Amino acid sequence: MQSVDDIAQACEQDGYATIRQFFSESQRQVVEAELERLLTSDLSQWEEGEVFYEAGTDRIRQLEMIERHSQLFLDLMSDQQFTEIAKRLFGEEPVCDNVSYMAKPAKVGSAVPPHQDNAYYNLVPDHGLTFWIALDPSTEDNGCMRVVQGSHKGGILPHTASGIVGNSYGIAELPEHLRQKERAILLQPGDCSIHHSVTIHRSEANQSAKSRRSLLLFFRGASCQVDEVGMDQKREAARIMYEKMQDS
Repeated sequence: MQSVDDIAQACEQDGYATIRQFFSESQRQVVEAELERLLTSDLSQWEEGEVFYEAGTDRIRQLEMIERHSQLFLDLMSDQQFTEIAKRLFGEEPVCDNVSYMAKPAKVGSAVPPHQDNAYYNLVPDHGLTFWIALDPSTEDNGCMRVVQGSHKGGILPHTASGIVGNSYGIAELPEHLRQKERAILLQPGDCSIHHSVTIHRSEANQSAKSRRSLLLFFRGASCQVDEVGMDQKREAARIMYEKMQDS
């Protein structure tokens, strides 16, 4: 695996970095087994906002805050494998706010609109970092993540309600010059990509016969504060999305 300095340098320059074989095969098998336990549990007992399905199906789209339901994922939040990289990038102690499971099921996995994570989190300073660990091969056919190289240096673009459950906020209009800098992130199981909270990213729908599952951990710097004005705008976008869903 690359050194922490090499990973940090790539992320500081491009807004993202790819880490091959971040999880060993044995680590991945343990994670897979724990996810299977969660997915076969009674999800109706989970809280609102923790479980999302693909529209019109019974297929899981994502699980949020899975650390609330698993000691394994709770322990991962403070694992040095993650915190060492986050601390090097933030220059301060990192805090993990959420562990989530993202599933883009075969044939029905929906697209994720272009967005920036800090449009959701509204952190000041914008010391946010997502670890995206592949559990399946992530390919162009099954909707791999696509990032806009260097976009973390350009600030937050205007976002609006997307109408997509689980990704309620998206960039209103992505300029062509940024589209030209988009890069596909192709991963094998156990590989990891990390991206800055201001890096623009998206994914296409999965129309293939193969799933595209991943485990995500979001870290922020311990000194970060929440911009309440930005959070109010996000809540308004969520309200608009809910009303659209009710009308459809």
